[in-house]
Amino acid sequence: MVRNNELALEVAVTDDIDPSSVSIITESGREFSSDYFSSGETWTSLLLTEGDDNNEPLPRGQHTLYFRGDGVETEIPLELGTTFEFEKAVPGTEHEKIRDDSLGVVVRNVGQRTGAATRTILNGENKANAPFEPIKPGETGIVEFTFLLANGSQCVKVEETTVREEELTVGFFWSDPVTVTQPIKYTDRFDSTGNGCKRTLAGEPEVVTATSVETETET
Repeated sequence: MVRNNELALEVAVTDDIDPSSVSIITESGREFSSDYFSSGETWTSLLLTEGDDNNEPLPRGQHTLYFRGDGVETEIPLELGTTFEFEKAVPGTEHEKIRDDSLGVVVRNVGQRTGAATRTILNGENKANAPFEPIKPGETGIVEFTFLLANGSQCVKVEETTVREEELTVGFFWSDPVTVTQPIKYTDRFDSTGNGCKRTLAGEPEVVTATSVETETET
């Protein structure tokens, strides 16, 4: 779930136990985050990120949910992660959620738990952080590579009337990245003044890397 633009883990308990608090204890024994249950409450949420901008995720590992209270001391294993697969590339003109001059990469969650995209990488260089939009099992999400199809004032010399293989990588919390190559054609002097550099898709994307399955606790 997303809480105040921050990724969080929703925790629910049955009426059989009445804990006063719950914490995430990391594999190294550090308390990563915690919250309290008010009297009679059966659910709360725990932040899964930290840092000044709340963009540093709980690291991968064998962590623990620790419940405490009067007569309550319970530990539950916690390991986050799922599997994402590339589904398709979509120009912004064909998808309402992204800019017309952007390229969207659609990924499907084929694992058993919810995950979230965190960043985009273009040709090995970090391009931007992606919003923490959860993608549930069996569902798809679109990740935007902004301005990738934006027309320019002119093509640089190496781009004139040529096709380039752009490498697009989507990074995730607790899951392996998905990388594809997408051919993009650069056409010089496309407008009535003889100026400009037009970018268009020039073929089908090809998957470079596949993900591995690592799933457990739901987010």
